[in-house]
Amino acid sequence: KSELNIGTEITITFPITEDPAWFTRKISYTSNTVIAILDDSSTIIMLWQRILANLDISCKYFMAVDDFMEWYDNTDNEQKKHIILFADYDFGNVNSTGLDLVLKLKDITSYLVTNHAEESWMQNAVKDNNLKLLPKKIIEHLEFINITK
Repeated sequence: KSELNIGTEITITFPITEDPAWFTRKISYTSNTVIAILDDSSTIIMLWQRILANLDISCKYFMAVDDFMEWYDNTDNEQKKHIILFADYDFGNVNSTGLDLVLKLKDITSYLVTNHAEESWMQNAVKDNNLKLLPKKIIEHLEFINITK
């Protein structure tokens, strides 16, 4: 709609689509859950600490894959059933990726967290392996839901 000496108004309508299967907005947990964060960036670790601070939940933070794996290997099998891992894709100087780690640890709930989420090769990798992917830019907007009965 356009009016002389006033301006033009344009309306754009975007179709609402469903989120892809690899994406989630909500994370369900129980009182037994241990959230493990693996990221080589101290800034991202601090962001996760702020996000998770108000949850009544056990959280572990790791900046190196070896440190995470040492903790994981020393965790008993019953507790492993309650781990939710949020792993960065890129660990800097390490030869493996978060994708490699998540594929190796198929027995725990894992989310790959990355700045590469919009790239088709990343989406195809998680889709082909039935994994969950979170863009780093949305982690502050995740909803954590305690489903303990």
